[in-house]
Amino acid sequence: MQWQDLLTVKRTSNPSKTVSPDDLRNAFENDYQRIIISASFRRLQDKTQVFPLEKNDFVRTRLTHSLEVSQIAKSLGTRVGTKIINERLDPSFTEKNIKELSDLLACSGLLHDMGNPPFGHFGECAIRQWFSKNLSKIKYGNDTLGKLLTEQMQKDFTHFEGNAQVLRLLTKLHQLFESTHGMNLTCATVNSLFKYPTPSVKIDKNKESDVKLHKMGYFYADKDTFSEITEATTAGDNRHPAAFLLEAADDISYLLADLEDGMKKKLFSLNQLITELSPLKGSPHKELSACYEYLEEKARYSNELLSFQQWITVKVRGILINNTIDTFINNYTDIMSGHFESSLLEASKVSSLSSLLGEICCKYIFTNCDIQKVELAGKKIIFNLLDTLIPAVLYFDSPLKEDNKDEHKRLRTLLSQNYIDAYNKYKPDNDTEKLYLRLLLVTDTICGMTDSYAKSLYQELNGIS
Repeated sequence: MQWQDLLTVKRTSNPSKTVSPDDLRNAFENDYQRIIISASFRRLQDKTQVFPLEKNDFVRTRLTHSLEVSQIAKSLGTRVGTKIINERLDPSFTEKNIKELSDLLACSGLLHDMGNPPFGHFGECAIRQWFSKNLSKIKYGNDTLGKLLTEQMQKDFTHFEGNAQVLRLLTKLHQLFESTHGMNLTCATVNSLFKYPTPSVKIDKNKESDVKLHKMGYFYADKDTFSEITEATTAGDNRHPAAFLLEAADDISYLLADLEDGMKKKLFSLNQLITELSPLKGSPHKELSACYEYLEEKARYSNELLSFQQWITVKVRGILINNTIDTFINNYTDIMSGHFESSLLEASKVSSLSSLLGEICCKYIFTNCDIQKVELAGKKIIFNLLDTLIPAVLYFDSPLKEDNKDEHKRLRTLLSQNYIDAYNKYKPDNDTEKLYLRLLLVTDTICGMTDSYAKSLYQELNGIS
């Protein structure tokens, strides 16, 4: 892979459109503006990060998380690009590319969670569980969906991913002008979001070393779009190098933010944190031992939250960022050739720190009783919306006779008109593929909902005041 291709300014729609000579922005700065003013970005302010339906305005939403990821990713791009130049790692990488890479990563940080459904990652799980339970039960004509849909079509739903939904949103669902498809971002920006450049039928979680195979990155419906984008950047089915930096920025952001939010909600104490991090004590890696000693010293002060925040700011964030950069540079040749299979943090010298922080999140935050109860409520909401909306789209635009036609017609008014227009624009002649796209029409609509809207719609449909 070469940077002149990886940083292509070719757009996903209207690639021949010219830029005004008075516009001094580079293509990725232009992308950034398109993202910021989009309704999809604004909706992130009412989507769950960790604490669903949270009333405390201190804890993160998807919007604040995305802004933090964007800032970390932008910094990583600048510092990695500078090192590539200073250490003369790649003659094809220029000083101009430093800013382009930095601006590209600022964009991908804003975009990376835009496809997530309501109620955080538990919302994704709910969609997977519903389809796993119902594909073999729901009939279309004389056969069940499980018999009619191809293997990949079925696995697109049973392995549903917000990562794949981002591609649909950016290239098909977001509509501003009739002459364009989606947000019309650069292929480079969109390609940097493919942490998993893998279809649902090729997921292999057992191959622990190759992280790009652990989840699906695009739907069957978007395979041609995926190919066009990765052909433009020449990344193919390899991760775009910027995707490694985006993943690290996301990991650093959510690890520290989730812990800070958990500390704010008093789910664990500073002394408990010190106990969990005790394996770092006396570590041969001086950065890690110093990190632990600093936390021990801060525990003497009375304000636990402030001490914790200082520890994150002064020690942890810098350690994780610096080692991410070092790992990228040390593995530069393998990354650029598509042979690097790990995440940057897992391959870094401080992987033990990031692993411990992740374990602490699981132990004290993700398993918290209050969070579990609200997540279960979110699951009930998504299950009910799927129970209600899927039957309403099965026979829409179908040659087969539809029962409950009047009721289903009313229910279809709840679907996004933009998404219905996108369905009509991209639907093929094949009836099976149209059926598959109609199912996607429902998941598209649900993913476009905020937490509050999904909850409100559920209550209205079920007569709950």
